[in-house]
Amino acid sequence: MIRIDPDHREENAVSVYLYRWGRFAFRHKWIVLPIWAVLFVVLGVLGTQLKQPMTDDR
Repeated sequence: MIRIDPDHREENAVSVYLYRWGRFAFRHKWIVLPIWAVLFVVLGVLGTQLKQPMTDDR
């Protein structure tokens, strides 16, 4: 359990959220990993579809 020092609440708020995201990702890794894989493939496809040929026009 994470305890937050009242004097440093704002600083610790980010680390608490990151800890929760990490714990969620680890516990649900069979859901999170395919989502990342799909995003990676989608970004790769979009990158190849949206690229423009290089030109030397100035």
